[in-house]
Amino acid sequence: MKQRFMDLANTCYQRGHYTFTHFLTPAQIDEFFQIRSELSFVGYALEGGSEMAERQMLRLGDEEMFGYVEEFPILSHLNLLRSWGTGTCWGRL
Repeated sequence: MKQRFMDLANTCYQRGHYTFTHFLTPAQIDEFFQIRSELSFVGYALEGGSEMAERQMLRLGDEEMFGYVEEFPILSHLNLLRSWGTGTCWGRL
C-alpha cells in the first residue's frame, strides 16, 4: 500500500491533478501516516462521508497546488452502491 500512496502522490504532482484512493481501512490510513513525510510535496485530506466514518478516502493535492478544490467522489460512490441495492462494496470501483 505504501508504494501505491507514493505512486498516487507522484501522479498528482507530475500531471497536475488531484488523485484519490478507494475507501481505506484504519490500518491503511496508518500506513499513509508512516510515510507522510516522504510525500510532503503534495497536500492531502481524508474524508469518509461522516465524522464517525471508520473507512476514509484519501485525496492527494490541495487548493494551494491547483487553485481549486475538487470534492471527494463519495456521493457518487454512495449513489452507485444504493443503485446496486447494497450498503457494502467488496471491491474497488
